[in-house]
Amino acid sequence: MRSRSVWLLSALFLLHVQGCFSLSCPRVVAGTVGGSLSVQCHYEEKYKNNRKFLCHQSCGPNQEIVMTEVSEREVRNGRVSIRDDPASLSFTVTLEELRLQDAGTYQCGIDITLSWDATFLVEVRVSPAPTQSSNPLKTTDTLVPVMTLLPELTLPVHNRPSPPPRSQLSSVHSLKLLLLPVFLKLPLLLGTLGAVLWMKKRLQRAH
Repeated sequence: MRSRSVWLLSALFLLHVQGCFSLSCPRVVAGTVGGSLSVQCHYEEKYKNNRKFLCHQSCGPNQEIVMTEVSEREVRNGRVSIRDDPASLSFTVTLEELRLQDAGTYQCGIDITLSWDATFLVEVRVSPAPTQSSNPLKTTDTLVPVMTLLPELTLPVHNRPSPPPRSQLSSVHSLKLLLLPVFLKLPLLLGTLGAVLWMKKRLQRAH
Protein backbone atom coordinates (compact mmCIF):
# COMPACT_ATOMS: atom_id res chain seq x y z
CA MET A 1 0.00 0.00 0.00
CA ARG A 2 2.81 2.35 0.91
CA SER A 3 4.72 1.57 -2.29
CA ARG A 4 1.60 2.36 -4.32
CA SER A 5 1.24 5.77 -2.65
CA VAL A 6 4.88 6.52 -3.38
CA TRP A 7 4.35 5.55 -7.01
CA LEU A 8 1.32 7.83 -7.32
CA LEU A 9 3.20 10.74 -5.80
CA SER A 10 6.12 10.12 -8.13
CA ALA A 11 3.80 10.00 -11.14
CA LEU A 12 2.11 13.23 -10.14
CA PHE A 13 5.50 14.85 -9.62
CA LEU A 14 6.70 13.73 -13.06
CA LEU A 15 3.52 15.08 -14.65
CA HIS A 16 4.05 18.40 -12.93
CA VAL A 17 7.69 18.58 -14.00
CA GLN A 18 6.73 17.69 -17.55
CA GLY A 19 4.19 20.51 -17.53
CA CYS A 20 6.87 22.97 -16.41
CA PHE A 21 9.09 22.01 -19.34
CA SER A 22 6.14 22.55 -21.70
CA LEU A 23 6.09 26.29 -20.96
CA SER A 24 8.87 28.86 -21.03
CA CYS A 25 8.56 32.46 -19.78
CA PRO A 26 10.93 35.16 -18.51
CA ARG A 27 11.54 34.84 -14.79
CA VAL A 28 11.65 38.60 -14.08
CA VAL A 29 10.01 41.56 -15.85
CA ALA A 30 10.15 45.21 -14.76
CA GLY A 31 8.30 48.44 -15.41
CA THR A 32 7.62 51.87 -13.93
CA VAL A 33 4.48 53.34 -12.38
CA GLY A 34 2.11 54.58 -15.07
CA GLY A 35 3.80 52.52 -17.77
CA SER A 36 3.16 49.03 -19.08
CA LEU A 37 5.00 45.72 -19.39
CA SER A 38 4.52 42.50 -21.31
CA VAL A 39 5.35 38.87 -20.60
CA GLN A 40 5.72 36.56 -23.59
CA CYS A 41 5.60 32.81 -22.99
CA HIS A 42 6.32 29.99 -25.46
CA TYR A 43 4.71 26.56 -25.43
CA GLU A 44 4.77 23.28 -27.33
CA GLU A 45 2.67 22.86 -30.46
CA LYS A 46 0.41 20.26 -28.83
CA TYR A 47 -0.93 23.00 -26.52
CA LYS A 48 -1.82 25.58 -29.17
CA ASN A 49 -5.55 24.91 -28.74
CA ASN A 50 -5.43 24.89 -24.92
CA ARG A 51 -6.54 27.82 -22.83
CA LYS A 52 -3.84 30.13 -21.49
CA PHE A 53 -4.19 32.08 -18.25
CA LEU A 54 -2.56 34.39 -15.72
CA CYS A 55 -2.88 34.10 -11.94
CA HIS A 56 -1.55 36.20 -9.09
CA GLN A 57 0.69 34.04 -6.88
CA SER A 58 -1.07 30.68 -6.37
CA CYS A 59 -3.75 29.56 -8.80
CA GLY A 60 -6.94 27.96 -7.62
CA PRO A 61 -10.28 27.23 -9.28
CA ASN A 62 -11.71 30.36 -10.87
CA GLN A 63 -8.84 32.49 -9.56
CA GLU A 64 -7.44 33.40 -12.96
CA ILE A 65 -7.03 37.10 -13.67
CA VAL A 66 -7.41 36.51 -17.42
CA MET A 67 -7.87 33.33 -19.47
CA THR A 68 -8.21 32.77 -23.20
CA GLU A 69 -10.82 30.55 -24.81
CA VAL A 70 -10.54 28.37 -27.89
CA SER A 71 -12.88 30.74 -29.73
CA GLU A 72 -11.43 33.88 -28.15
CA ARG A 73 -7.68 34.24 -28.47
CA GLU A 74 -7.51 37.69 -26.85
CA VAL A 75 -9.18 38.58 -23.56
CA ARG A 76 -9.03 41.73 -21.43
CA ASN A 77 -9.85 42.20 -17.77
CA GLY A 78 -9.39 45.82 -16.68
CA ARG A 79 -5.72 46.74 -17.00
CA VAL A 80 -4.63 43.19 -17.84
CA SER A 81 -4.91 41.47 -21.21
CA ILE A 82 -3.77 38.15 -22.65
CA ARG A 83 -3.35 37.31 -26.34
CA ASP A 84 -2.65 33.84 -27.72
CA ASP A 85 -0.80 33.49 -31.03
CA PRO A 86 -0.83 29.83 -32.09
CA ALA A 87 1.12 30.65 -35.27
CA SER A 88 4.18 31.54 -33.18
CA LEU A 89 3.33 29.08 -30.36
CA SER A 90 3.34 31.89 -27.81
CA PHE A 91 0.99 33.98 -25.73
CA THR A 92 1.56 37.47 -24.34
CA VAL A 93 0.29 38.95 -21.10
CA THR A 94 0.24 42.77 -20.84
CA LEU A 95 -0.18 44.87 -17.69
CA GLU A 96 -1.05 48.53 -18.31
CA GLU A 97 -1.06 51.64 -16.11
CA LEU A 98 1.25 49.96 -13.64
CA ARG A 99 0.94 50.64 -9.91
CA LEU A 100 3.33 49.84 -7.08
CA GLN A 101 0.91 47.24 -5.70
CA ASP A 102 1.11 45.32 -9.00
CA ALA A 103 4.58 44.09 -8.02
CA GLY A 104 4.76 40.46 -6.95
CA THR A 105 4.80 36.88 -8.20
CA TYR A 106 2.47 35.74 -10.99
CA GLN A 107 1.82 32.44 -12.70
CA CYS A 108 1.50 32.17 -16.45
CA GLY A 109 -0.08 28.86 -17.36
CA ILE A 110 -1.70 26.47 -19.80
CA ASP A 111 -4.94 24.73 -18.87
CA ILE A 112 -4.46 20.99 -19.39
CA THR A 113 -7.51 18.76 -18.96
CA LEU A 114 -7.18 15.75 -16.62
CA SER A 115 -3.61 16.68 -15.77
CA TRP A 116 -1.52 19.20 -13.92
CA ASP A 117 -1.57 22.61 -15.56
CA ALA A 118 1.69 23.80 -17.05
CA THR A 119 2.64 26.93 -15.10
CA PHE A 120 5.63 29.25 -14.88
CA LEU A 121 6.41 31.69 -12.05
CA VAL A 122 7.16 35.26 -13.17
CA GLU A 123 8.30 38.02 -10.83
CA VAL A 124 6.95 41.49 -11.67
CA ARG A 125 8.91 44.48 -10.42
CA VAL A 126 7.47 48.01 -10.47
CA SER A 127 9.61 51.10 -9.87
CA PRO A 128 8.34 54.61 -9.03
CA ALA A 129 8.10 56.95 -11.99
CA PRO A 130 10.95 59.50 -12.24
CA THR A 131 10.02 62.87 -10.76
CA GLN A 132 10.13 66.08 -12.79
CA SER A 133 12.83 67.57 -10.56
CA SER A 134 15.23 64.82 -11.62
CA ASN A 135 15.12 66.04 -15.20
CA PRO A 136 18.28 68.14 -15.77
CA LEU A 137 16.63 70.03 -18.62
CA LYS A 138 14.07 72.37 -17.09
CA THR A 139 11.70 74.44 -19.16
CA THR A 140 13.17 77.70 -17.89
CA ASP A 141 16.64 76.64 -18.98
CA THR A 142 15.61 76.60 -22.62
CA LEU A 143 13.91 80.00 -22.69
CA VAL A 144 15.56 82.74 -24.76
CA PRO A 145 15.17 86.41 -23.68
CA VAL A 146 12.43 87.99 -25.74
CA MET A 147 14.51 91.07 -26.60
CA THR A 148 17.05 88.97 -28.45
CA LEU A 149 14.34 87.77 -30.80
CA LEU A 150 12.97 91.27 -31.65
CA PRO A 151 14.28 93.32 -34.64
CA GLU A 152 16.15 96.56 -33.99
CA LEU A 153 13.64 99.34 -33.19
CA THR A 154 15.05 102.00 -35.59
CA LEU A 155 14.14 103.40 -38.97
CA PRO A 156 13.26 100.93 -41.67
CA VAL A 157 16.12 99.82 -43.79
CA HIS A 158 14.89 101.64 -46.92
CA ASN A 159 14.77 105.00 -45.02
CA ARG A 160 18.23 104.82 -43.54
CA PRO A 161 20.85 107.12 -45.12
CA SER A 162 23.27 104.67 -46.62
CA PRO A 163 26.93 105.71 -46.40
CA PRO A 164 28.70 106.17 -49.74
CA PRO A 165 30.79 103.27 -50.86
CA ARG A 166 34.43 103.27 -49.87
CA SER A 167 35.53 103.44 -53.52
CA GLN A 168 33.45 106.59 -54.06
CA LEU A 169 35.05 108.32 -51.06
CA SER A 170 38.47 107.49 -52.40
CA SER A 171 37.62 108.98 -55.80
CA VAL A 172 36.37 112.25 -54.26
CA HIS A 173 39.48 112.52 -52.13
CA SER A 174 41.74 112.02 -55.17
CA LEU A 175 39.85 114.66 -57.17
CA LYS A 176 40.31 117.19 -54.36
CA LEU A 177 44.03 116.54 -54.32
CA LEU A 178 44.23 117.12 -58.11
CA LEU A 179 42.25 120.38 -58.04
CA LEU A 180 44.07 121.85 -55.02
CA PRO A 181 47.12 123.10 -57.03
CA VAL A 182 44.80 124.68 -59.62
CA PHE A 183 42.94 126.61 -56.93
CA LEU A 184 46.22 127.76 -55.40
CA LYS A 185 47.67 128.96 -58.76
CA LEU A 186 44.49 130.57 -60.05
CA PRO A 187 45.12 134.04 -58.48
CA LEU A 188 48.65 134.07 -59.88
CA LEU A 189 47.40 133.17 -63.34
CA LEU A 190 44.73 135.84 -63.20
CA GLY A 191 47.31 138.43 -62.10
CA THR A 192 49.67 137.48 -64.91
CA LEU A 193 46.84 137.64 -67.46
CA GLY A 194 45.82 141.08 -66.21
CA ALA A 195 49.41 142.36 -66.51
CA VAL A 196 49.69 141.07 -70.07
CA LEU A 197 46.45 142.78 -71.07
CA TRP A 198 47.58 146.07 -69.48
CA MET A 199 50.91 145.99 -71.33
CA LYS A 200 49.10 145.24 -74.56
CA LYS A 201 46.86 148.30 -74.13
CA ARG A 202 49.88 150.56 -73.39
CA LEU A 203 51.56 149.41 -76.55
CA GLN A 204 48.45 150.06 -78.60
CA ARG A 205 48.19 153.63 -77.24
CA ALA A 206 51.87 154.27 -77.92
CA HIS A 207 51.39 153.52 -81.63
